[in-house]
Amino acid sequence: MNVKELIEEVENDAELVSYLNLVPKKNKKTQMDAMHVLNRLSYILYLSDNTALAQSMIDKMVQVNFDGDYRYWEPVQNSALLAILIDEEKYLTQVRDRILYALNYSDEVSVFGKRKVHKRFLTGFRLNSLQTELEKAKDEVSQMNKRMGILFHLLYLKTFSNELEIDRDLVNNEIQSMILILRDYILINGFKQLYPFK
Repeated sequence: MNVKELIEEVENDAELVSYLNLVPKKNKKTQMDAMHVLNRLSYILYLSDNTALAQSMIDKMVQVNFDGDYRYWEPVQNSALLAILIDEEKYLTQVRDRILYALNYSDEVSVFGKRKVHKRFLTGFRLNSLQTELEKAKDEVSQMNKRMGILFHLLYLKTFSNELEIDRDLVNNEIQSMILILRDYILINGFKQLYPFK
């Protein structure tokens, strides 16, 4: 499935489109915007305990093939990482293989650069910088949006836990903590102040 086909399929899903209609037009001007919206929607549905609808959204997202454009691949990858959290046995191997395929796609110099970034992620370097950004967030909504980005990254680290250069338990505990904080926020405040709904 390509990006255009995915967007059309989601727009024809009555349940999902009821959520998409709440997203301001400014946040879905382009196909790339739409992909980021769909990824966030997957997480928000999951964190709102609407796991069945989240699973439906994710099952659509993971059908999108990597076509060499990382701008479109990132939201697909992030939704696929959530799929592993929901059903590790079903998704772990296929998602990890697809991420590795994307990492190894392109010329030798590009692949070397991507693998270097990947290995740096596994040291916890990026996680530390994301947590520093979180501490600088000006308000609770900004904090929650940043926490979502940290959750994406933590799930990436968990997917490659056999290569991690930081404590696996630390990563797993951080994932549970992040999910708990985000769920509590959504339970109390709803999700309409969060990206992409605001």
